Formats: sequence, structure tokens, C-alpha cells
Amino acid sequence: QLACPLDLGCHSVKVQKKMAHHAETREMKITQEEMEKEKIPLDLRDYCAHLLPALNKCRVQNYHLPWKCVEERHAYEGCKWDDYVYRMKKQQMAKEGKH
Repeated sequence: QLACPLDLGCHSVKVQKKMAHHAETREMKITQEEMEKEKIPLDLRDYCAHLLPALNKCRVQNYHLPWKCVEERHAYEGCKWDDYVYRMKKQQMAKEGKH
């Protein structure tokens, strides 16, 4: 079983399974051209960038009301969290020499 870095608590076994899956299939789900077309800022062009066009469209349609676009925001924030946990675990494994 993988240890949780920085006492993240490994919010579920789901994250551990995702990490094993991501290690093999980690690829961008949106192209560079699509990100440019959607005007996604450079600092947000990561493995969760494919969720931003739908979230931004929803935000504009709903005047950025915080109680709107809950599903889109939850999907994006969940992706960012999973990516963070993946990177921390990968860093920890590299430190331990398990890469």
C-alpha cells in the first residue's frame, strides 16, 4: 500500500487506484490549439485543463454566481486535488527510490 505524503490522508482507495491508472495513461485530454481557442491562461494548462471550457462557459452564462456551476466546479477542483495527490505521491516515491 502506498503511504500518503504530507499527511494528506489519502481520502480514499479511489485515489490510489487512480494514481496507478494515471501512471500509465497520463495524457492531455485537450490540445494546445483548443486551449488557445478557449483562451485558457498558461498557468492553468495542466492535466485538468479539459474541464475549464465547460466551467468558464457556465460561469459566463450565470454571471459568476457562486451557487451556480457546482457540478463543473466540483469536477475541476476534484481533478486538481487528484493531480496534486498524484504529484506528491510521485515525488515521495522518487525520494524513496521507488521510481
